[in-house]
Amino acid sequence: MIPRFARPINIWIAAGFGLTAVFWNRRFHEQKVFILSFAWFSFLAVCPGLYFRPHYFLVMLPVISLLAGLGISAAYEYLQERNASSKVTLIPIAMFVLMFLSALYGQRKYLFKMDAIHVHREMYAGDGFPEAIAVGSYIRDHSSSQDRIVVLGSEPQIYFYAQRRSATGYIYMYPLMERQKFALRMQVDMEKEIENTQPKIVVFVDTLTWDWKPEWDASEPHMNIFMWIRAYLDAHYDLMAEVPIEGASSNLWGAPCRFYIFRRK
Repeated sequence: MIPRFARPINIWIAAGFGLTAVFWNRRFHEQKVFILSFAWFSFLAVCPGLYFRPHYFLVMLPVISLLAGLGISAAYEYLQERNASSKVTLIPIAMFVLMFLSALYGQRKYLFKMDAIHVHREMYAGDGFPEAIAVGSYIRDHSSSQDRIVVLGSEPQIYFYAQRRSATGYIYMYPLMERQKFALRMQVDMEKEIENTQPKIVVFVDTLTWDWKPEWDASEPHMNIFMWIRAYLDAHYDLMAEVPIEGASSNLWGAPCRFYIFRRK
């Protein structure tokens, strides 16, 4: 599925026309290898794993924009070279203006009516991005720049907001929960790294972003990490703060989703 901001069909038509222009427009012949390579590798960048989530298509936007520009330029030059009337020659320019205005209109709510926080709420409801900023600020205020922290969840942006280094190389948890042969070994590696580093602050993210499966029960091997987290936190950490995640659905057990911030005893 293509992102909403990249869906107007006229943009894709112009980009497709621009892609063909590298073969018949003499001005683009010298750049043909670069343009075609850029388009091909941008497409390949979307394909690894064959997961086509909307935000993956972001990597194609630069080449789509370039090709759309080439298409408009090539069409304008083509009409000029054939001495078309001024009204006909302006058709590609009018198409560009139409694409620009339609993009502004389609995004008017995000561009002119909403601030950054409300844009996050609208586009990524319940994902906790605004709350992650608050968590990062809290950590900065309650730790020194030399302190290590760890985020037990899939929110690595907290490290950047907190301006603190991670106590483990596993900065998000998806690979540790996948059905793959290294998952349990990766869990153990992460646990050892955390135990050896003894981070000053631990953030436990209690949401479905762990990518656990509803059919898993406590005996599922992939759930061992949660048993370790509970035992480790109970033994070495005190709960400092809780940050509710606005708009988030309940977690696996029906409880509200939160960021839990722990400080070492």
